[in-house]
Amino acid sequence: TMSAPVTADFQWRDLDISLLPIEIPEASVGLVSGSLHVDGSLTNPTGDLEISWLPAETNFLVGEAHLDASLTNGRFSVVSEQIETAGGSAMFEHTAPLGDLPLLEWMWPNAPGGKIRATADLPGFQSGPMMEVLGLDDIQVNVETDLRAELAWDPLTPEKPRVLAEANNLRVLHPSGTLIAEGPLVVSLDDDRFQLKPVVLVGLGSRIEASAVFDPDAGVVDGRLRATLAPEVSTMVPIPLEIEGPITVNADFEVPAERNFSLMAVQGVLTIDHRNGRMVMRDPPVEIRDLTVVASLDDGVMEIVEGSAEVNRGRVDVAGGWDLKSGQGVV
Repeated sequence: TMSAPVTADFQWRDLDISLLPIEIPEASVGLVSGSLHVDGSLTNPTGDLEISWLPAETNFLVGEAHLDASLTNGRFSVVSEQIETAGGSAMFEHTAPLGDLPLLEWMWPNAPGGKIRATADLPGFQSGPMMEVLGLDDIQVNVETDLRAELAWDPLTPEKPRVLAEANNLRVLHPSGTLIAEGPLVVSLDDDRFQLKPVVLVGLGSRIEASAVFDPDAGVVDGRLRATLAPEVSTMVPIPLEIEGPITVNADFEVPAERNFSLMAVQGVLTIDHRNGRMVMRDPPVEIRDLTVVASLDDGVMEIVEGSAEVNRGRVDVAGGWDLKSGQGVV
């Protein structure tokens, strides 16, 4: 009968996942060991699962890890011990009441309902070691922060997951200096509303503020950038460029929230203001003073609405357009 007791035990050791018939990145290859104990009855089974992971490479994305999972009274939970990753030490927790899930009617008849929740923490994250593992160690920018992510999903309203990701104590490091966030960087998804809450980065004499909001009715992401860049930021540009005086950069844009995203669909306005400033490039030798540009982007066409500058001691007014698709335009 369905209420008859059931007991089962399974164990495996050093299972090489590289032998599985799927393509796996070299940095993710390793050995998996574990055990599974099942008890209870067919209508109300319980169980305990232990999984250990040991990477095959010294350069790894995820290092040695151990997970404990349990199924008791219709509730499934997972807890990790400290997991070593290329970016730092992480921890993970997951809880899933089974009462509202579309399971067989005769299984866990008294299981509790409610939201499925998961949290992940990665304090002291550093992007540098992770970029090295991914073969991107030529990038000179390193990000340091304390990461936390939370997920809540209600099976009764599956189309409305809630996601919250926070980066606290955010620092962007470059050999020329450091940008520091004045507060946490917060990204959220709640009731179909995606939002990057306003975040401000300061350092190198500069201030950068960015935000974004997804409008589900219009199906677009509205973004906003406000930046005042000091001459010191030029050291982060991979071309020989000398800048005198602060540059103001403002951008407002709309991005369609589509899977088949194309740059051609972006709409926006970009303003660059370097009045009373000076830029000098060595090769070719160009000196630009008092630059101001207002440009719009619509349907894959960038149009310079207005612009002016003093170039090599000559005054120029700038206008024209550029078709991103064809790569042709007139200035």
